[in-house]
Amino acid sequence: MKALLLGLALFFPLGSFAAEDGVKRQQPVRVRLAVGGVSVETTAIATVDGRPGDVIRVRNKQTSKTYAVRVTGPGVADAIWR
Repeated sequence: MKALLLGLALFFPLGSFAAEDGVKRQQPVRVRLAVGGVSVETTAIATVDGRPGDVIRVRNKQTSKTYAVRVTGPGVADAIWR
């Protein structure tokens, strides 16, 4: 994969991420939330496929409630805090 380094940012061509670089529908996702000096991590189920940078919804396995996360890598996402 070719990338363009511009200043301190690294840019990848559109479509350069394969599905395995993000999350797949119905697969477990490690969800992280950090607020101030406190961080929490849990596991949820992806409701759709997502690539790094995508905002998707995940489902809590115990309560079945859904919430938004931003995909950061393979099987990993950050919770979006309001």
